Amino acid sequence: MASTDPPGLRLQDLPAETILRIMELSTPAAILNLCLSAKVYYTLFNNNKATTMRRALGNLPEFDLLLYLYTADREELQPTRMFCPRVINCETQSTPVNLMNADDIPRWFAGIPVLEHTFQFSDIEELWKRAKVIDWWVEMYPRLRWRDAPEDRRCLRPNEDTRVRKAVARWWLYAHYHHGFSYSYRSFVQPRKWEMSDTRLMQIRLMPTSEIRELVDLWCRVRDTVSKDLCSSPERICLCENGYGVDLVPWGDGEGRHQKIVRTYMKLDPEQLQYYLVHYSNWKKTVIINAISGCSEEFGRDTETLSASLNKVLEERMAVGGIDAWTNLPRFGILDEDRASERNHAEWLNDEWPDGRVPLTVQQISALPADTTALFRRGDDGKDTFIPY
Repeated sequence: MASTDPPGLRLQDLPAETILRIMELSTPAAILNLCLSAKVYYTLFNNNKATTMRRALGNLPEFDLLLYLYTADREELQPTRMFCPRVINCETQSTPVNLMNADDIPRWFAGIPVLEHTFQFSDIEELWKRAKVIDWWVEMYPRLRWRDAPEDRRCLRPNEDTRVRKAVARWWLYAHYHHGFSYSYRSFVQPRKWEMSDTRLMQIRLMPTSEIRELVDLWCRVRDTVSKDLCSSPERICLCENGYGVDLVPWGDGEGRHQKIVRTYMKLDPEQLQYYLVHYSNWKKTVIINAISGCSEEFGRDTETLSASLNKVLEERMAVGGIDAWTNLPRFGILDEDRASERNHAEWLNDEWPDGRVPLTVQQISALPADTTALFRRGDDGKDTFIPY
């Protein structure tokens, strides 16, 4: 059926430059949906693919985090090199385009060589894939947030969308460095407050308290979906309202193992967890275990460390800010209704520690309560052969 809209009121009647600009201000998922809606948009995007993808990525709030993730190196696990400066240029048909520069190198990176990278279109495509993973988590967040009240579910507002995107990218960076999939090394010692050389804490300290709390919010949703959608399997017949059905049984629940199993599988990064939630959600227990446990060497050796790192840094912020109880720390959730007034708590929006270290002297730290050293408990991949430690 032909469109009855007057000429000039349809999107396809806009100049090509305007449509391309709309694409450049959109997410990969939105661009895909637009291209699938009409061949004219697909053709326009395809003819300007490299430039449009590069500019659209550059407008994403998590773009710098994606650049750090894509160019991450094992050497950055050293305290003096965490997120060290880099120059990233992208080759184009004309002149190279700068994606990240190192014009203002912080003093704590003095003497550290500046890393240089030159991207080709294939690198832009890889960044695009990672941005599409973040799109997926943005779409999933309302389902996770209102899992038990689907009638209240709504789309995210633009500022909420931004919070989810940045939180997922922060989680991805942490998992890349510290959860044993990218690099064989990982620490089995729990993070300690005031420790200046622990890169796990340094990475979290780079964030303002508001963003740390947003990541905590997301992390609670991740824990919930891992528990209910990945580490629970149909193993029991139940009598439901509409007849017989299948009851999802949490792995190891009757043995007191379930929480440790969940924390072991929370080591997966956003891309890995997306894949297994899409393809293995609530499958048989043995199938899921066999598919995932081979992801890294000694998968069941330990649990995720992000929870502990987030809590330790928040405790540091409370001590430095003179906050004596968790209830006095302002809430900063993903959703607007889960947040305190930013106007009344503006000091928590820009209180990051840029060098990843606590801004206190040795004497000031020694006057604060010391933190104990402890090993992380052994992980649990859910297999029947359970190692208690």
